[in-house]
Amino acid sequence: MSSCDVCIGIDGGGSTTKLSVIKVSDKTFIFETTGAASNWNSVGEDLARQAINDVITAAIAGIGEKYTVVAVAAGISGVHSKEDAEMVKCWISTHFPKATIEVFNDVVAAITSGTDGELSGFALIAGTGSNCMAVDGRHQESAGGWGPLLGNYGSGHAIGTEALVAGCRAIDGRGPDTQLIAMIETALNWTPGTFQKEIIPWMYKDGNREWREIAALAPLVFEARENGDSVARMIIDKQVQSMATTVQTVARKMGWLGGPPRSLVLVGSLWKQEIMRNLFEAQLEILEVPHISIIPKLSPAQGVTLFARRTYLDAKHL
Repeated sequence: MSSCDVCIGIDGGGSTTKLSVIKVSDKTFIFETTGAASNWNSVGEDLARQAINDVITAAIAGIGEKYTVVAVAAGISGVHSKEDAEMVKCWISTHFPKATIEVFNDVVAAITSGTDGELSGFALIAGTGSNCMAVDGRHQESAGGWGPLLGNYGSGHAIGTEALVAGCRAIDGRGPDTQLIAMIETALNWTPGTFQKEIIPWMYKDGNREWREIAALAPLVFEARENGDSVARMIIDKQVQSMATTVQTVARKMGWLGGPPRSLVLVGSLWKQEIMRNLFEAQLEILEVPHISIIPKLSPAQGVTLFARRTYLDAKHL
């Protein structure tokens, strides 16, 4: 093992792609960068590949010729099959043909962020999208992660969509009035009282809105809930209940219900909302899911970088 050997970890999601570099010898992070979204289901294959290439190019320039990349691990949102993983692996291998490369779903990166690079336990992502996965040795189970059209419950996109739908229902008279209409108008720089006029062209002009744009409305729903808005309360409660059920489902498939508590790593921007964490924990107690929730100090990119280092050292018996 050379003191110049490094490992790279990549965490690609629906809003950003993050990359970290760590020295194998002393476990020191020496470079990090952030790029555009790399979930091709959201931005398309060409832009996803470009986003991954961009962060890798930045890393190569950032660390210079002194270091040798010996291993890369990438957790990419949208990877759901061996074919998906092989496609991303090919993109990465053009830069590092001699490195060991592993590619998997971004939930794997989420798990490693709370376990110091060890692939054990389960994780729940609640950011632009949502997904839940558990790993115990070679046993792996998941639930969710189907994307917005098939029910990405507990995600920023789902909450933002519910807010827009609630506004439309209120204007129609099919649903109760809600503060969310005025809040969305302000957030999107619309003239007050023009929600009905603006919503359709904003939503559908030049194709559908990117997932991250709709997810960006999610914080408004939490704010409205704090202000006593009953519609916002129902939206958040519904999403939290669905997320807790998703975790219960994964725990059942793993055979963990009734067993000792397992690490549950909570990753994504929505976990910054204290009310969401509290409601979620209460639901898991009701569903009797044994767990220890972890809000990781490391980013998923750092976690998966540690995983790449751990895997490389194990393979070399070092």
